[in-house]
Amino acid sequence: YSVRLFLLISIPAVAGTAVVAEPLLAVLANPEVARAGWLVAPLVTAASMFYGLAWILNSVLFVERRTKVMLASNLAAGLAKLGLGITALLAGSGLVGVAVATLVGQLIGLGVVLRDRTIPRTALPDFVFLAKVSTASLFMVVALKAGEFPRSAIIAGAPLLATMIAAGFGLYVAGLFLLRVFSANELDFVRTSLDRLRHLRASGRGDLQDHGAD
Repeated sequence: YSVRLFLLISIPAVAGTAVVAEPLLAVLANPEVARAGWLVAPLVTAASMFYGLAWILNSVLFVERRTKVMLASNLAAGLAKLGLGITALLAGSGLVGVAVATLVGQLIGLGVVLRDRTIPRTALPDFVFLAKVSTASLFMVVALKAGEFPRSAIIAGAPLLATMIAAGFGLYVAGLFLLRVFSANELDFVRTSLDRLRHLRASGRGDLQDHGAD
Protein backbone atom coordinates (compact mmCIF):
# COMPACT_ATOMS: atom_id res chain seq x y z
CA TYR A 1 0.00 0.00 0.00
CA SER A 2 2.85 2.40 0.79
CA VAL A 3 4.54 1.79 -2.55
CA ARG A 4 1.27 2.02 -4.49
CA LEU A 5 0.23 5.21 -2.73
CA PHE A 6 3.63 6.76 -3.30
CA LEU A 7 3.51 5.95 -7.02
CA LEU A 8 -0.06 7.26 -7.27
CA ILE A 9 1.34 10.61 -6.14
CA SER A 10 4.82 10.63 -7.65
CA ILE A 11 4.08 9.48 -11.22
CA PRO A 12 1.57 12.30 -11.92
CA ALA A 13 3.94 14.66 -10.09
CA VAL A 14 6.63 13.90 -12.67
CA ALA A 15 4.18 14.32 -15.55
CA GLY A 16 2.58 17.43 -14.09
CA THR A 17 5.92 19.09 -13.37
CA ALA A 18 6.74 18.90 -17.07
CA VAL A 19 3.68 21.12 -17.69
CA VAL A 20 3.80 23.50 -14.72
CA ALA A 21 7.59 23.90 -14.50
CA GLU A 22 7.74 26.80 -16.94
CA PRO A 23 4.96 28.93 -15.38
CA LEU A 24 6.25 28.03 -11.91
CA LEU A 25 9.78 29.20 -12.74
CA ALA A 26 8.33 32.32 -14.36
CA VAL A 27 6.59 33.14 -11.08
CA LEU A 28 9.62 32.33 -8.91
CA ALA A 29 12.24 33.87 -11.21
CA ASN A 30 11.68 35.30 -14.70
CA PRO A 31 10.66 34.12 -18.20
CA GLU A 32 14.28 33.64 -19.30
CA VAL A 33 14.98 31.26 -16.42
CA ALA A 34 11.67 29.49 -17.08
CA ARG A 35 12.54 28.84 -20.73
CA ALA A 36 16.07 27.69 -19.89
CA GLY A 37 15.25 25.46 -16.93
CA TRP A 38 11.83 23.95 -17.53
CA LEU A 39 13.34 20.52 -18.26
CA VAL A 40 15.33 20.42 -15.01
CA ALA A 41 12.27 20.30 -12.75
CA PRO A 42 10.67 17.09 -14.14
CA LEU A 43 14.06 15.36 -14.22
CA VAL A 44 14.70 16.17 -10.57
CA THR A 45 11.13 15.12 -9.70
CA ALA A 46 11.69 11.78 -11.42
CA ALA A 47 14.95 11.33 -9.51
CA SER A 48 13.07 12.08 -6.28
CA MET A 49 10.52 9.41 -7.17
CA PHE A 50 13.21 6.73 -7.46
CA TYR A 51 14.84 7.98 -4.27
CA GLY A 52 11.50 7.72 -2.47
CA LEU A 53 10.96 4.17 -3.68
CA ALA A 54 14.41 3.17 -2.46
CA TRP A 55 13.74 4.85 0.88
CA ILE A 56 10.46 2.93 1.37
CA LEU A 57 12.05 -0.39 0.44
CA ASN A 58 15.02 0.33 2.70
CA SER A 59 12.65 -0.15 5.64
CA VAL A 60 12.39 -3.80 4.60
CA LEU A 61 16.16 -4.08 4.48
CA PHE A 62 16.44 -2.47 7.91
CA VAL A 63 14.00 -4.93 9.46
CA GLU A 64 15.86 -7.80 7.81
CA ARG A 65 19.18 -6.39 9.09
CA ARG A 66 20.48 -5.93 5.56
CA THR A 67 22.11 -2.61 6.37
CA LYS A 68 25.10 -3.40 4.15
CA VAL A 69 22.76 -3.37 1.16
CA MET A 70 21.40 0.01 2.29
CA LEU A 71 24.96 1.33 2.48
CA ALA A 72 25.80 -0.11 -0.94
CA SER A 73 22.68 1.50 -2.44
CA ASN A 74 23.45 4.93 -1.03
CA LEU A 75 27.12 4.71 -2.00
CA ALA A 76 26.30 3.59 -5.54
CA ALA A 77 23.76 6.40 -5.98
CA GLY A 78 26.04 9.03 -4.47
CA LEU A 79 29.14 8.06 -6.42
CA ALA A 80 27.18 7.79 -9.68
CA LYS A 81 25.62 11.23 -9.19
CA LEU A 82 28.99 12.75 -8.30
CA GLY A 83 30.87 11.19 -11.21
CA LEU A 84 28.17 11.75 -13.81
CA GLY A 85 27.47 15.26 -12.53
CA ILE A 86 31.10 16.31 -12.84
CA THR A 87 31.22 14.75 -16.32
CA ALA A 88 28.08 16.64 -17.32
CA LEU A 89 29.51 19.94 -16.13
CA LEU A 90 32.83 19.35 -17.92
CA ALA A 91 30.91 18.46 -21.08
CA GLY A 92 29.07 21.77 -20.88
CA SER A 93 25.58 20.29 -20.54
CA GLY A 94 24.77 22.57 -17.60
CA LEU A 95 22.00 21.97 -15.11
CA VAL A 96 20.11 19.64 -17.46
CA GLY A 97 23.10 17.31 -17.53
CA VAL A 98 23.41 17.43 -13.75
CA ALA A 99 19.68 16.67 -13.43
CA VAL A 100 20.09 13.66 -15.75
CA ALA A 101 23.06 12.53 -13.66
CA THR A 102 20.92 12.77 -10.53
CA LEU A 103 18.17 10.70 -12.17
CA VAL A 104 20.58 8.00 -13.35
CA GLY A 105 22.27 7.87 -9.94
CA GLN A 106 18.98 7.35 -8.13
CA LEU A 107 18.03 4.62 -10.61
CA ILE A 108 21.30 2.84 -9.86
CA GLY A 109 20.68 3.10 -6.12
CA LEU A 110 17.16 1.71 -6.51
CA GLY A 111 18.51 -1.11 -8.68
CA VAL A 112 20.86 -2.19 -5.87
CA VAL A 113 17.92 -2.38 -3.48
CA LEU A 114 15.70 -4.31 -5.89
CA ARG A 115 18.39 -6.93 -6.50
CA ASP A 116 18.35 -7.99 -2.86
CA ARG A 117 16.54 -11.27 -2.18
CA THR A 118 14.75 -9.90 0.91
CA ILE A 119 12.64 -7.46 -1.13
CA PRO A 120 9.38 -9.33 -1.82
CA ARG A 121 8.11 -9.15 -5.37
CA THR A 122 4.61 -8.60 -3.97
CA ALA A 123 5.77 -5.24 -2.58
CA LEU A 124 6.21 -3.96 -6.13
CA PRO A 125 3.25 -2.87 -8.28
CA ASP A 126 2.40 -4.92 -11.34
CA PHE A 127 2.71 -3.65 -14.90
CA VAL A 128 -1.05 -3.12 -15.27
CA PHE A 129 -1.13 -0.75 -12.29
CA LEU A 130 1.86 1.22 -13.57
CA ALA A 131 0.39 1.38 -17.08
CA LYS A 132 -2.96 2.69 -15.82
CA VAL A 133 -1.40 5.33 -13.56
CA SER A 134 0.93 6.42 -16.35
CA THR A 135 -2.00 6.62 -18.78
CA ALA A 136 -4.03 8.74 -16.36
CA SER A 137 -1.00 11.02 -15.93
CA LEU A 138 -0.56 11.27 -19.70
CA PHE A 139 -4.25 12.09 -20.09
CA MET A 140 -3.79 14.92 -17.58
CA VAL A 141 -0.76 16.31 -19.44
CA VAL A 142 -2.41 16.14 -22.88
CA ALA A 143 -5.56 17.84 -21.58
CA LEU A 144 -3.55 20.63 -19.93
CA LYS A 145 -1.42 21.17 -23.03
CA ALA A 146 -4.53 21.19 -25.25
CA GLY A 147 -5.97 24.07 -23.21
CA GLU A 148 -2.72 26.04 -23.29
CA PHE A 149 -3.45 28.43 -26.13
CA PRO A 150 -6.01 30.78 -24.52
CA ARG A 151 -4.79 30.72 -20.95
CA SER A 152 -2.04 33.34 -21.19
CA ALA A 153 -4.56 35.89 -22.43
CA ILE A 154 -6.93 35.17 -19.55
CA ILE A 155 -4.75 34.61 -16.49
CA ALA A 156 -1.07 34.68 -15.69
CA GLY A 157 1.36 34.28 -12.83
CA ALA A 158 0.30 32.62 -9.60
CA PRO A 159 -3.43 32.38 -10.55
CA LEU A 160 -2.42 30.52 -13.72
CA LEU A 161 -0.27 28.12 -11.73
CA ALA A 162 -3.01 27.45 -9.17
CA THR A 163 -5.55 26.88 -11.93
CA MET A 164 -3.29 24.43 -13.76
CA ILE A 165 -2.56 22.45 -10.58
CA ALA A 166 -6.25 22.25 -9.62
CA ALA A 167 -7.30 21.26 -13.15
CA GLY A 168 -4.50 18.71 -13.40
CA PHE A 169 -5.48 17.09 -10.11
CA GLY A 170 -9.11 16.81 -11.18
CA LEU A 171 -8.21 15.35 -14.58
CA TYR A 172 -5.82 12.84 -13.05
CA VAL A 173 -8.35 11.59 -10.48
CA ALA A 174 -10.98 11.30 -13.20
CA GLY A 175 -8.54 9.25 -15.28
CA LEU A 176 -7.85 6.92 -12.34
CA PHE A 177 -11.54 6.13 -11.92
CA LEU A 178 -12.17 5.80 -15.66
CA LEU A 179 -9.34 3.26 -15.89
CA ARG A 180 -10.52 1.44 -12.74
CA VAL A 181 -7.15 1.71 -11.05
CA PHE A 182 -8.55 0.96 -7.60
CA SER A 183 -9.78 -2.53 -6.79
CA ALA A 184 -12.87 -3.18 -4.70
CA ASN A 185 -10.69 -4.31 -1.79
CA GLU A 186 -8.69 -1.09 -1.91
CA LEU A 187 -11.83 1.04 -1.96
CA ASP A 188 -13.20 -0.93 0.99
CA PHE A 189 -9.90 -0.40 2.80
CA VAL A 190 -10.19 3.38 2.27
CA ARG A 191 -13.82 3.43 3.44
CA THR A 192 -12.97 1.39 6.54
CA SER A 193 -10.04 3.66 7.34
CA LEU A 194 -12.20 6.78 6.98
CA ASP A 195 -14.90 5.24 9.18
CA ARG A 196 -12.31 4.47 11.84
CA LEU A 197 -10.95 8.00 11.63
CA ARG A 198 -14.44 9.48 12.04
CA HIS A 199 -15.10 7.16 14.97
CA LEU A 200 -11.85 8.19 16.66
CA ARG A 201 -12.65 11.87 16.18
CA ALA A 202 -16.15 11.38 17.55
CA SER A 203 -14.77 9.50 20.55
CA GLY A 204 -12.23 12.25 21.14
CA ARG A 205 -14.92 14.94 21.09
CA GLY A 206 -17.02 12.87 23.47
CA ASP A 207 -14.13 12.47 25.90
CA LEU A 208 -13.48 16.22 25.81
CA GLN A 209 -17.14 16.97 26.52
CA ASP A 210 -17.18 14.52 29.44
CA HIS A 211 -13.98 16.04 30.79
CA GLY A 212 -15.45 19.53 30.51
CA ALA A 213 -18.60 18.46 32.32
CA ASP A 214 -16.48 16.98 35.11
